[in-house]
Amino acid sequence: MKSVFDIINSEIPNDQTIVLAISGGPDSMALFNLLMEISETKKFRLVCAHVNHKVRSESDEEEKKLREFFQNKNVIFESTQIDIEINDNFHNEARKIRYDFFNDVLNKYNSNFLLTAHHGDDLLETILMRIVRGSTLKGYAGFKTKSKSNNIAIIRPLIKLEKQDILNYCEKHEILFFNDSSNEKDDYFRNRIRKRIIPILKSENPKIVMNTLKFSDEVNDANDFIEGIAKKEYENVVENNILKIKKFNELHSVIKKQVLRIYLLNNYGDNINKLGDCNIRGIIAIINSSKPNLELNLPYNKKIVRSYDKLFFEEEVKKIVVNDILDSDYNSEKFKIFYNYQGSAEQNNDFMKLDSREVKLPLHIRNRENGDKIKLKGGGTKKVKDILIDKKVPLIIRKNVIVIVDSKGDILWIPGLYKSKYDKKISEKYDIILKYAKKD
Repeated sequence: MKSVFDIINSEIPNDQTIVLAISGGPDSMALFNLLMEISETKKFRLVCAHVNHKVRSESDEEEKKLREFFQNKNVIFESTQIDIEINDNFHNEARKIRYDFFNDVLNKYNSNFLLTAHHGDDLLETILMRIVRGSTLKGYAGFKTKSKSNNIAIIRPLIKLEKQDILNYCEKHEILFFNDSSNEKDDYFRNRIRKRIIPILKSENPKIVMNTLKFSDEVNDANDFIEGIAKKEYENVVENNILKIKKFNELHSVIKKQVLRIYLLNNYGDNINKLGDCNIRGIIAIINSSKPNLELNLPYNKKIVRSYDKLFFEEEVKKIVVNDILDSDYNSEKFKIFYNYQGSAEQNNDFMKLDSREVKLPLHIRNRENGDKIKLKGGGTKKVKDILIDKKVPLIIRKNVIVIVDSKGDILWIPGLYKSKYDKKISEKYDIILKYAKKD
């Protein structure tokens, strides 16, 4: 058990409060006993936190016995119960509730250290599950001896022990524990791996668990190295939460995957697991597409948008509904149209000079519509949609493009973007000057 003592001594300073996740099974009860041994030489305050999953009929009785056991040991015992429907997502939901509870206990006792009883066989099971189901490089490594979540250190002191080592320890020291009957059922994928696959692997190589630990360390080291490079590249590729596709595509494929993972993690946070492989493939397809404007709906009502060289998460855009007469200055939350501008009129697309004899007043301002066409100065017409595409106007902006029309319905101007044949040069006769001013 020297490895357990070494991990605790190296990872946890003296005079700390430690929260131990205690299930009541042999692993966590063995870890508790080891902590009691260590406490003789290392000072710490121990809090045991138990989650009653309410899956087995004996769960309530076990919780009661655990409470009595720790009270007799003068050890703080906190518990909670999970009351959720058992379905395909039960384990994920239960895990979230479990760690939310642990965080509450950590905060209550002002602790930054959570100990769990994961051991070498657990690591092997986890890696095999992820190989079968698919994962990331980090996922294929399983879990580390120590990981960080915000300011919390999650430490797994038993990681270098095999399950049989723990059972032998419990027998030798006559440690109280409860067997979870659900571990014998074939309903769960992890149980099937534990019962059917791992015995075969151990028969081929009795050192498979320790070799798995070495494998995990190697993959974690590689992942840490890649993450370090990706974090530096991320600063060059992503600005104001907009991913620059051209720079992104210049990266090595391994770094690209990691940069994309960081980008999605920054936008999804704890809900990152809601993104499935199909979502990731869809995002990559958008990035690699030759089409300049694409959208993809994602979980949690999020939408990712490609607009030319930019990829970004579209925030909910408030639709500006415009359909008014324009016979005086027009103010909206996004722009202002000066109707009879008195300053000097420039030739750019923010100004429109009209001869009132050539158009039918009053003028109107409205949202653009499908099929809108504008008359060109050289003759003929052009679809407003094509103008927006030619000018590479992002999809997110196109939704709120407005047009100025006369009472016959002729489109005179797309403010800030394009003018029709009705626009007059400074040298020509005109009596109406319109000016467009975008608001910040």
